[in-house]
Amino acid sequence: YADKIDGGDKAIEKSLKPAVDGRIVLPQTEIDMAADFYLISGYGEKEAKELALEYVKEVNALYQEAIANNYTVTDQEIEEFLEEQKRQYEQAENKEEVYAFMGRFENEQEYWEFQAEIYKKDLPIQKYNAAREREFMEEQISDGSADGLEFQEKWEDEFNKQRAEAVEKYEFVVE
Repeated sequence: YADKIDGGDKAIEKSLKPAVDGRIVLPQTEIDMAADFYLISGYGEKEAKELALEYVKEVNALYQEAIANNYTVTDQEIEEFLEEQKRQYEQAENKEEVYAFMGRFENEQEYWEFQAEIYKKDLPIQKYNAAREREFMEEQISDGSADGLEFQEKWEDEFNKQRAEAVEKYEFVVE
């Protein structure tokens, strides 16, 4: 699927590079893939495109923040993560959506190869966000200001604020 889009095979690679002058390249491939997922999930075409663009902006801004803070991922970590994903997909409640999305590729192997590229970006973000959540939790515990559900609500608010700040920090160019 990604190879069918002009330059799609190199698009993800471009977006893995550090932002230059606050400018982030948003691969059209990523936007199209996200829009397809939203369409499969039941959104209308216009809303799917809008949600996809916003999602890709957020992911790419968070990735830039992660790499700026020295969060990386190894090929072995990606391999292990994908193996776990494969096991989880077999047991997923939304299996039909997952397989419908996989059907957009020539074969399942191409799907997993594309996912490996995506997780080069997503895993550093996950590490970065987990560290930020731990820091936030430690602050909350030391302040005695939140526990349990209250903490989770405060963290979600804080995460949404930080994500919005990251998006505002950059200029986005779709290629």
